[in-house]
Amino acid sequence: TELSTVYAVLAKCLNRCQDAGMSFTLVVLDQAVYAKALDIESQRPQEFSSVVLRLGSFHIACMFLAVIGKRFRDAGLLDVLVESGVAGAASASSALDGRHYNRGVRYHKIVAEALEQLRWKAFVDAANPDQLATFRTALSSAFIEVQSCITGDNVAAVKSSPALLNLATEYRKFCQDRAKASQSFRFWSSYIEMVGLLLRFIRASRTANWDLHLQCVFRMVPWCFAYERHNYARYMSYYWMQMAQLPTSHPDAHDFLRQGGFSVQRSDNAFAQVASDQAIEQSINRATKTTGGIIGFSRHPATVQRWVLTSHDRAAVADLCLEHCGLDQASEDKDAFHKECQPPRLARDEQ
Repeated sequence: TELSTVYAVLAKCLNRCQDAGMSFTLVVLDQAVYAKALDIESQRPQEFSSVVLRLGSFHIACMFLAVIGKRFRDAGLLDVLVESGVAGAASASSALDGRHYNRGVRYHKIVAEALEQLRWKAFVDAANPDQLATFRTALSSAFIEVQSCITGDNVAAVKSSPALLNLATEYRKFCQDRAKASQSFRFWSSYIEMVGLLLRFIRASRTANWDLHLQCVFRMVPWCFAYERHNYARYMSYYWMQMAQLPTSHPDAHDFLRQGGFSVQRSDNAFAQVASDQAIEQSINRATKTTGGIIGFSRHPATVQRWVLTSHDRAAVADLCLEHCGLDQASEDKDAFHKECQPPRLARDEQ
């Protein structure tokens, strides 16, 4: 995070942009480097006028996992995960701290679904017999309609049907009334809402929906202020304002992002795009990991420099070896279900 290093990175990106004849270059950074890059950009606005700085979506998601964990860990969430057998104590603790992305997302989805089922059961129990019959008829008709033709347009039409809209209105009113009457209900309803916000943020990357991405960032900022993520609170606020001004400041970059340029498709599976910083973690950073890392030669700057400068070459060699053995990402994803849709995972999560 030294200024000289960050400046060299920005200058290299700018040179590549000019060599390619592009009108802009997108640079995706984590929060610590993003702060340094903003300082450099503010000192040299003319030099880096064509550089668009972005906060990495993967790092934002990890931060928000930590925010959720801080709010609900000592309220019983850690105990629920451990005593239910969903996770071990150490695994659950690291996930709630935001240090393990995959586990954290999976654990929160399981708990949020369980709480949503309990909330729905309370809603059904509180409904009168006439309302209950109407709700059951609406849901049955919706399920039959969706099963007859599973397409995006058909699902959207079913969701906008008057019967389901009325059901959603009644359910929302029930949740609001119960939240006013019970602090515990309001507290754990906020957990469902926060997990929903996290999942929508991930969905924005998976589907390359730029507008949804900005909406989720806007809604995450207050939680960062509330739970002392001061650096992210400050820089996410600035990041959102900068991205909202892209249509006038960098229209070409805005069009590129609206077309899905902030996500990476690494497989042929649907709903499988990932954030660009996450793609780097899954490819170059993952392939260059060695036992012990730089332990043993960290005091030799020249050796460390060689290790860093050759990381992409070592990653390329590792990928070619995996491809030769049929163990690469494309081979794994071919004719395969998403991991969370595989029968063993579904059965385990339902337990």
